[in-house]
Amino acid sequence: MARYAPQLAAYALAIESAVGRPVDRGVLVFATTNAALEREVPDFDDVKAQVVLFLDRVHKG
Repeated sequence: MARYAPQLAAYALAIESAVGRPVDRGVLVFATTNAALEREVPDFDDVKAQVVLFLDRVHKG
């Protein structure tokens, strides 16, 4: 699940920018034909902060 966390955090940051409200949690849903399993990303604010730092480095070159 950890590999999906930065992508989910990037989506959350985009939503925050678009609507002007914070996204305080990220939940991934893994679905099969018989069930859906929800997993909340732990330390979501920390993951978002890491994505912000990464994007800052990319923009600065």
